[in-house]
Amino acid sequence: MNDTIKIPASTKNWRIVYDFLHQHLKRNSINHKELSHILLASEEIFVNISNYAYGGKNGNVIIKFSCNISSPIVIKIKFTDKGVKFNPTKVKKADVTLDFKQRKIGGLGLFIVYKVMNKVEYEYENSSNNLIITKIIK
Repeated sequence: MNDTIKIPASTKNWRIVYDFLHQHLKRNSINHKELSHILLASEEIFVNISNYAYGGKNGNVIIKFSCNISSPIVIKIKFTDKGVKFNPTKVKKADVTLDFKQRKIGGLGLFIVYKVMNKVEYEYENSSNNLIITKIIK
């Protein structure tokens, strides 16, 4: 099952994205823990795109939800924007072993995305950033 939404990149629109994803996850009987993980990762990505991709200018995010319900269940969510080229998979991972006073600002959200999702991929194609997160549920 596939579905797509195109929405202005603004944190004010997170609730619309949340409702879109939540509806599809519930429709596919995804358990609460996995649903929460997917929504947490999606929020982090959507908010980062909204805050940084377009440098304060208007732009859109296209979010494509796909779910293969065979065993195991594979959920993919693709975030596409035409903002500044940025590959989050190349960002240095946050060092969570350091005392919080020693940590640099940034990177913790991506750390969480990597922790709760099985796969994070990036590709730059047709002048667009494409970030694909995958959750595999056995």
